[in-house]
Amino acid sequence: MPQEISLSVGDSSLRTSSPALALQVLQHLCPSVVKELPLFVAATLETISAEGTVEIGSRIDGHVVFARHWVDGVEYALIDLGKAAEIEGAWGKREQEVDTNHGDGLANTKAMAAAGSALAKQAIEAGAYIPSAAECHLLMYAKQKGLVTDLREDIRYWTSSQYSASGAYTLDFEDGWQSRDDKNYERPVRLVRRIPIIR
Repeated sequence: MPQEISLSVGDSSLRTSSPALALQVLQHLCPSVVKELPLFVAATLETISAEGTVEIGSRIDGHVVFARHWVDGVEYALIDLGKAAEIEGAWGKREQEVDTNHGDGLANTKAMAAAGSALAKQAIEAGAYIPSAAECHLLMYAKQKGLVTDLREDIRYWTSSQYSASGAYTLDFEDGWQSRDDKNYERPVRLVRRIPIIR
């Protein structure tokens, strides 16, 4: 049974077993305090049987399944961890080649962390990863379908896909415009996780 979390502010209180909900409430009430807290995404489901139905838009561990995506012969359910799990920072160092690709955000995030990216290390420590350029486009499609509704439209998000030694790809979730920026710029990332669909 998940551990229950209790929050009290004045005469109001909240009891929940969802760490993401508790974090979202804390972010709203105490933004300066929460910024200093380590982020951790609680997840219980580690694999999904292909015999069950995994619909886009369904919820797993309280989060939206925004896509099904194949990587190296394995199909995954991609899980959007929501606004409460967004982090912000520089992609990494300029003039540093990092072995990334357009499709596998988890491998990219690990490569970024190995190259010294504090942003990637924070994502991995949270039990999540930074989506690749392709995975961000799948997230944009889920937004267009009304499945993901809290992406910011006033700023571009980092993807985990490198453009060059100096830059990496970004995505504007207002209209889906892909661009690129210097790696040392500070931008938000939308953390995700993935669960293999076992056949």
